[in-house]
Amino acid sequence: MRYIPFSVMAGFLASTGWLMTSGALNIIAGTPLTLEGLARFQADPMRPEIAAGVIIALVLFMAARVPQAVLIPVVMGVATLTITLFLQSGLCRGAHCTPEAWLFADIGKGQWRAPWDITLSTADLMTLFESLPSMLVVAFVGVLTVLLSVASLELTYRREFDLNRITRLHALVAGVAALSGGFAGVISIGRTSINRSTGGGALANTVSAALCLATLLGAGPLIAHVPRAALGGLVLFLGLGMLKQWLWDQRRTMSALELGQILLILALVANFGFMVGFSAGLMISCIVFVVTYSRLPLTNLATNLSLVTSAVARPKQDMECLRAHGAKTLLYRMGGYVFFGSASKIESVFRDMDTAVEAVILDFSKVSGFDSSAIGVFQRILRRYHGHAVRFHFVHGEDNTEGVYAISPNKQSEQIVFHASLDHALEMAEEDMLGRWASLRDATSSLAFLGDTTQQVAFLAYCDQQNIARGALLCAEHDLSDEIFFIASGSLEVVKAAATGTVRLAKLHAGAMVGELAFYTGEARTAAIAAATEATVYILSRDSLAKMRTEDPALAHAFDHMVIRKISRALSQTNKLVALYR
Repeated sequence: MRYIPFSVMAGFLASTGWLMTSGALNIIAGTPLTLEGLARFQADPMRPEIAAGVIIALVLFMAARVPQAVLIPVVMGVATLTITLFLQSGLCRGAHCTPEAWLFADIGKGQWRAPWDITLSTADLMTLFESLPSMLVVAFVGVLTVLLSVASLELTYRREFDLNRITRLHALVAGVAALSGGFAGVISIGRTSINRSTGGGALANTVSAALCLATLLGAGPLIAHVPRAALGGLVLFLGLGMLKQWLWDQRRTMSALELGQILLILALVANFGFMVGFSAGLMISCIVFVVTYSRLPLTNLATNLSLVTSAVARPKQDMECLRAHGAKTLLYRMGGYVFFGSASKIESVFRDMDTAVEAVILDFSKVSGFDSSAIGVFQRILRRYHGHAVRFHFVHGEDNTEGVYAISPNKQSEQIVFHASLDHALEMAEEDMLGRWASLRDATSSLAFLGDTTQQVAFLAYCDQQNIARGALLCAEHDLSDEIFFIASGSLEVVKAAATGTVRLAKLHAGAMVGELAFYTGEARTAAIAAATEATVYILSRDSLAKMRTEDPALAHAFDHMVIRKISRALSQTNKLVALYR
């Protein structure tokens, strides 16, 4: 019930107001708001009791500033006394002035039969067994009615109720009623509204129960002296009030579509009954949800490889190649739940995709789930590009691996590659693109800032050389930053521990430098550095740099200048990525 849209709930409440208004006219003169009731009214339009009920409702409307807990009992008492005196005075004559037209029929004395006094035969038990499916349907509808009524009363009262507690309490009361020969009741929005409007609470419930017991014991004739017009006028006042609150007043805040939903539910309830309107409301909820959700953007990032790159540090010529040809690799990052409506929007994008596109990265790591129709849409996309040069990279998360793998039954296809992170997908797409378009991919030395070989040899004299096995840590997270590393061969990865596992922040190949930022700030390292492959590195310590500043200031100055430019470029790239991912 928490997922039913406000407009549908407003339709239920407006329908309740309609039913109360119709019931009020039926109480007063037997002319409900139906075709049969209209025919009765047309046959006999002169009905003073209807006029009396309308007057009572108008009085209640005009005195709305008076607290209803005081107003309603006073108006009901005055109306009962006035109508009773009017009938006893003899001033009114004719068919419309008889007690039968103004008062309820004598209820008389009821008869209760204890359930333990009932004897059941085999035929009776078979009848009960045959009726069991219908009973279960009634029970199910009863539970839905209770939940719907409570959810509707939350809007009316502007407070939240514990649906679980109310359902359990209702089940207990229904069980006690059944064991004592009664029937399962439901929560009535109309009667609850009347109770609240008259200031009733727990005491009013006790009085209501006492009246029911008094009727059973023979007090029906006394209760029957309450005029129909008085009770009907009260119900008419409450019904018209609900119609005003949930239909007329909503026109200022709701769209035309939402008002149309209210009117549709109201029309169905008025013509076919509450259950038909209830079912239509649930159907409208589903349709509105599907249509609304399908309009939400499925992709929260749509870009290409020229704007978003992996964490791999690459030489200048490789980065220029990626910027020049990166638009040929598209990147779409999706989120939320993917169903047929949202997936079809992605299909429309691929239907008009540029023929120059060489690869597509679809990041599903933030997707909470797929329905089977959405998987079918993505499979249709793959079939359309089967045999083409386009390569698809699918990124899955920890919780949706099976759903992403279900997109491609053929896991061995070279056209489709699955990745556990977006960064690894970007790295492979970059390698593919560089393999096709980069003519020269020789690693640029991190010592290229030095003018000649003599200076490079002099710089390396201040460094120590170290060989690292694959997977070994060069330094751990939170270590003191007293060293800068220059990769002579192999590759290193900058990794950081996270709640979901180890996250790769960067990957660096031969010719790259790493660790300079923490070295210059003097803070502990915020990530670990590990060998992705067997690697050889040169290590410049803080003491060695201090020695260099003393012995060869020009060499140290050239090194400082190179580090400043490198950090500036890194910060600029980071700012671009942050702006793009927003």
